Amino acid sequence: MRASVDVALAKPNPAPPQTVTLANRLRTQLDRVDRLLEGLLVLARAQHGELADRTPALAGQPGNAGPDRPRRRHRSEEPDGRRQRP
Repeated sequence: MRASVDVALAKPNPAPPQTVTLANRLRTQLDRVDRLLEGLLVLARAQHGELADRTPALAGQPGNAGPDRPRRRHRSEEPDGRRQRP
């Protein structure tokens, strides 16, 4: 699919703005699908014991706190990290 998008945009005439917007959205979603499939493959390998000496680096993954990313707050937490009273 990514190749089809690239071919459509590489035509000699400039692509309409809505086509460029669609292509950018498709690339973003295709990147997400690639990461999802890679994660599922890692999970399948881990379940079958094929990752005994490999640990996936999760710090760079969306939704995970890493050294450059603060912990995601729960919506019931105050900005200073305290829980709100119900």
